[in-house]
Amino acid sequence: MKFTTFYKASLVFCLSLILFSCGSKNSTTITISDTLSADGPFFEGANSVMSPLSLDLNELIKKEGFEKAASVQLTAVELIIDDENVTDLALFSNATLQFVGNINPMTTVAIQNPLTFIENTATLVTSEEAEIKPFFDEKEFTALLDLDFNNDEYWDGLSVKVNMSFNVEY
Repeated sequence: MKFTTFYKASLVFCLSLILFSCGSKNSTTITISDTLSADGPFFEGANSVMSPLSLDLNELIKKEGFEKAASVQLTAVELIIDDENVTDLALFSNATLQFVGNINPMTTVAIQNPLTFIENTATLVTSEEAEIKPFFDEKEFTALLDLDFNNDEYWDGLSVKVNMSFNVEY
């Protein structure tokens, strides 16, 4: 009887080792910087600045063992507004960053409401639920930032630098 209990426990232990040893994944963090822009004028409410992104993970991740991403998670978003037209950052009340592709629908990936700046930089809260790996499977997708203006501004244009950090598991 004792032998059977020991045998069962050993079998469960061995199976656990096999299952968990096969499931190990590697991960790495990549940071992408881009400038999103739009032509003015800008009216009270949401105004979009955008930029197309062509991101090839094989070129961005030069680590041994990387063949294909299992998952991609956006972990950090930083907005830097250093535009000559912007003299008061309190003009912006909130921000939403979205990705949209030719195949994949528009997906909200980060948001901040209210939007607060330290000097000329704001940090957005990233979405843990957003599935963004499919965007990296497309040849190109668009990063679209909606900035909520508190009043009308008749500028010729606006540019916002966006730093995005991604955790890639493979």
